[in-house]
Amino acid sequence: MSRIVFAEGAAPDLPGANKVVLYAKTNGKLYSKDDAGIECAISQDIWGISHQIGDGISAITTGYKGAVQIPFGCTIQRVDLFSTVSGSTVISILKDTLSNLPLTGADNICGSDKPSLSSARTSTKVTFSGWTQNIAEKDYLGFNVDSTSGTITSLLVSVSGKKE
Repeated sequence: MSRIVFAEGAAPDLPGANKVVLYAKTNGKLYSKDDAGIECAISQDIWGISHQIGDGISAITTGYKGAVQIPFGCTIQRVDLFSTVSGSTVISILKDTLSNLPLTGADNICGSDKPSLSSARTSTKVTFSGWTQNIAEKDYLGFNVDSTSGTITSLLVSVSGKKE
């Protein structure tokens, strides 16, 4: 097995012209720095999951559309919706533990500030008024279509954020 071991320390000086340096800082994360002094974190604790709703043929309907387990503690920082056609829909994201499944409307983490499309194909949510953004290790996130215009046949829900 091959491996590279980095000693943690302070950020190094600039590398020579047309070079990039890799290093580990004392926070335990890996970084790169180019000859212009631009530092980029390489080991970011970012996560994301996607859940497909609909078959791409028939219009999606209201109701519960499945769940995924999140294997680590994290905080939601972004929700994207993508449809293959312009339309309107509102979804709820639900959260609970395995022992409390199935997920129900009482498990809604969005409050009234739900992800939605309004005569559009895409939307991005990065502000979360009234949300429960913290997800515990092994929690389940579920997806419920609250309303839909009847034109959307495929909806991708993407949830991402920062691992704890």
